Amino acid sequence: MRKISLILVLFVLSVFAFTSLALAQITTTDGENLPLRDTRTAEKLKGEEKKIADQKAEAEKKSPPVTMPRIPWETIAVVVSIFSGVCAILGFSFSGHRKKRAISKYMGEIDTTFEEFKMKSKRCEAELYRLHDVLEDELKKGKIDESLFDLLSKRIDKYIAEVQKA
Repeated sequence: MRKISLILVLFVLSVFAFTSLALAQITTTDGENLPLRDTRTAEKLKGEEKKIADQKAEAEKKSPPVTMPRIPWETIAVVVSIFSGVCAILGFSFSGHRKKRAISKYMGEIDTTFEEFKMKSKRCEAELYRLHDVLEDELKKGKIDESLFDLLSKRIDKYIAEVQKA
């Protein structure tokens, strides 16, 4: 369930990044495509535009504007996609590693308990039931999944059956 939610979050972030980049490319900063809302005549506007252009030219002569190189949104989209993929792969590998670590931890604990107490059948049975309760708590907390719980539970049941035979 956590894997699916992680993938869903990464997908939503990727879609958000693509959408915001696309919107940033669409909007204009100079206002050329915006409709005129002023009632001034075309001549006055041309005169003002000429004054503004002259002022810009003088300012550029004094100090040329510092411009940042524009990164194409396609490049940013590729980088975001690669980053999302790397995060997903790392998430899956860490979750698999955690599962393997939990299996070895609990298998070792079950085997050690059986080997230590197998001569004392009542004590061994009590300790194995305690381990079963611990596993149920871990399952409720979501630290182990159903398949791991079933595997470990079968192992405990096998050892309990051996203790009860003796």
